[in-house]
Amino acid sequence: MAYAVSHSLIQTINRILNFDAKKYPISDEGKQRIEDLLARIKTIKHFLEKYPKESASFETDVSNAANQAEDVMEHFIYEHYRWNLKADKMAAVGRPRNRTEILYDFRELNIVMEEITPIAEKMAEIQRKAEQQHGVRPATTSSSAPLPPPEYETVTVGLEKYLKNIKDLLCGQPSSLRQIVPITGMGGIGKTTLARTVYEDEDAWDDIRKAFGDPKKCDGSRIVITTRDENVASHVSSSPPHKMELMDSKDSWTLLKLKAFRDRDLAPDMKKIAEEVVVGCGGLPLAIVLIAGILSGAEANTEAWGEIAKDVKSAVENDHEFGKRIALSYTYLPVDLRPCFLYMGGFPEDHEIRISKLIKLWIAEGFVGDENEAKDYLNKLVRRNLPLITSLKSNSEFKSCNIHDMVRDMAKSQALDENYERRLSIGHPDLTRLARAYASTLRSCLTFQPNESSLGGLRKFKLLRVLDVVDTDAYSLPAPVFELFHLRYLAFGCPMEVPYAISRLQNLRALIVRPSKRLRHHSNDNVDLPLEIWMMPLLTHLVSFYDLLPDPKGAASALKELLTLSVVKKLICTEQMMGLIHNLKKLAITYFGDKYPNEDYQLHNLALLTQLEKLTLVVKKGSLLQMKASPVFPETLKKLTLSGWRFPWEDMKAIAALPELRVLKLRDHAFEGGAWSTIEEDSDDEGELFVKLEYLMIEESDLETWETEKDHFPALKRIMLSRCGKLKEISKDIGNILELKLIEVDRTNESLLESVQGIRDTQKEVYGRVFVVRQL
Repeated sequence: MAYAVSHSLIQTINRILNFDAKKYPISDEGKQRIEDLLARIKTIKHFLEKYPKESASFETDVSNAANQAEDVMEHFIYEHYRWNLKADKMAAVGRPRNRTEILYDFRELNIVMEEITPIAEKMAEIQRKAEQQHGVRPATTSSSAPLPPPEYETVTVGLEKYLKNIKDLLCGQPSSLRQIVPITGMGGIGKTTLARTVYEDEDAWDDIRKAFGDPKKCDGSRIVITTRDENVASHVSSSPPHKMELMDSKDSWTLLKLKAFRDRDLAPDMKKIAEEVVVGCGGLPLAIVLIAGILSGAEANTEAWGEIAKDVKSAVENDHEFGKRIALSYTYLPVDLRPCFLYMGGFPEDHEIRISKLIKLWIAEGFVGDENEAKDYLNKLVRRNLPLITSLKSNSEFKSCNIHDMVRDMAKSQALDENYERRLSIGHPDLTRLARAYASTLRSCLTFQPNESSLGGLRKFKLLRVLDVVDTDAYSLPAPVFELFHLRYLAFGCPMEVPYAISRLQNLRALIVRPSKRLRHHSNDNVDLPLEIWMMPLLTHLVSFYDLLPDPKGAASALKELLTLSVVKKLICTEQMMGLIHNLKKLAITYFGDKYPNEDYQLHNLALLTQLEKLTLVVKKGSLLQMKASPVFPETLKKLTLSGWRFPWEDMKAIAALPELRVLKLRDHAFEGGAWSTIEEDSDDEGELFVKLEYLMIEESDLETWETEKDHFPALKRIMLSRCGKLKEISKDIGNILELKLIEVDRTNESLLESVQGIRDTQKEVYGRVFVVRQL
């Protein structure tokens, strides 16, 4: 954490040095103290980057000193912000408030300088000696080398015998009785991976359906449970549990190769080191994949790998429960990735973390600069096998993740050692009690079921950057929340309206407004975002639920940083409006056709959003077939979701021509009519169709015939056809799409299912190509 806190402190110092001197008065002496501190902390941060192993002994002292300095500075900012706010209020009613000209000198920083000066001197001496012996060492942080995202895969090395036994039990004789299949074994041995692999196995589900026959005659369920406690396993089932054992040397080596260097050939000396490492992992799959992550991230030479092997051997000698071996994954983690990993460790056990939310939180905390850097950091953590990807988006990007409970325990232990709880609290329900312990230092507060009565304690968290109270039952947030000047991420439940005071939060980057729990099932057509929303220049993500974006009325400034606007009601896309949000990358709008059937929403102006990549347009309770409501899509679109529009299929031509479109979702009669032919579209258009489309969903449609050719969807990987009861077959030529991996159809649409399965079987028998058919 020393690196992260140092980085954050540098950002805070630079902010203060650029403030308006009239509103934030600092004496010359105070400014000199800040600049001296800045020079020292930059030197320390540079050392932390270059010498992460040598920095271990300085971690706690640097973190404490940097935290102390940042607390002083952010309290200074907060108190002067509040003074300026009150002064503005007084001036507005004709009672100007004069500031007493006392210049702040930051005398408290003398103590910090006394603490970090000897640390910096010791670091300089270590660096001098190292450079004399080995020359100048390059920085070892990972941020300098972006990596492509790793492939999402389920590794089943060593699980084959267990898979067969579990499948045999699940696919046995039909029974109306519930059957429980327990899996036991020590932590990290692969119990959850085994259960998930069985659950996701399409062939297994086909076998289960055949075994069960008519589901109406056989309603017995099959339940797979995983536990480390054999007594629990014996209690829930009369059958003996499936106990998983540690891997043998052959499977251990296969798993290490797969996760560390795949098919790459190793020099004999490198292979010998890798074999020593795998022996040290003791056959525990979790330890093997984590150590493999260390090897894959290290320089491929005998010196670097030999150092890792030596540390593994040392961990084995001092650790019989695998904890120290698992902790090596943190020891070798580049310093700039550590705070991101520890942040994930703060989430509750088995909590599924949404990647999009996690990225916003990292940015708000200052761990990363933007979304691209955040995704790169996540990719590097995944390559080191620290987070487990649990689901993918339709475009195959990571959607959610969690971390193994043993890895989480290690992260929490590291966070405790590094005093991280002073900055982060996730899941604490009583904010009043939390305030008594950490009010003056906490930077992130995420609650999942906060006590309404404790929300008043928020006024004490003066330095908060992240506040998530989205699941509160309160009718409104207390007013002091809107004085938390440092807030960059705010998520809350709002029953009626977003207060105008939101504009006071001038540092806010992400605003997430959900319906309050108490009113989640009620519809209110008059929930407005305040006009002051246009006075928040740093706002990057505005996520609301059916709120109205106010007419700027000519007085607004452009939200140049806004990348996400979702979900707004009845947005009228005037040229002025599009100009104010022209950098949007994601937009979602809902219209209500029954209430405003004749409104001109000027959707042709959507084409002015030349940075837009994701667009969702939903019509509820009615149709907007009028020509004036027809949208014109920007050519930058990568994902398009349409719902309820009832366009004729002939209008698909414009969508088919979008050059970057990768995901197309058509829901709730987005298009209407019995026949869709891309062959006719191709004959009318000289350009290619759907050139990059990878995912096609048609859900809830009256479509009866779909005529197409493989060349019209050259990149298509996945098709979902749900609630398309009139569609009885699809073109056989779809099976000839070389990229096709999966077709999903309703199991109740027997004719369509038979058509798709027939295409799959033909492709397998004639061409040896395989794609999966999944029943919904």
